[in-house]
Amino acid sequence: MSRTRSELGPERARYAYVYAVALHSAGRGEEAIAVLKDGLARHPEDRDILLALITFNRDAGELPAALEFAERLVRIAPNDRDVANLVQSLQDQTRKRSAQ
Repeated sequence: MSRTRSELGPERARYAYVYAVALHSAGRGEEAIAVLKDGLARHPEDRDILLALITFNRDAGELPAALEFAERLVRIAPNDRDVANLVQSLQDQTRKRSAQ
């Protein structure tokens, strides 16, 4: 079995991110999320990995997971209005879904 660049260079967060985006683009969303989670374990404050986890989970309909990652990102970047707005949007979507 060949090894991916994310496995060969786990110290590089960008490898995990790029590999996950490629997997997601190929329709392999669950694998992409798994790669991102592994990357996040190694790089817990990587903004790109967190944003991808938020987006991929949101797009998969996994709003609670997306919200969890967004809340984690807002703790890392508390003054970022875009991140705060993203958290608010996900909270609103989650409330709407649970009210249905």
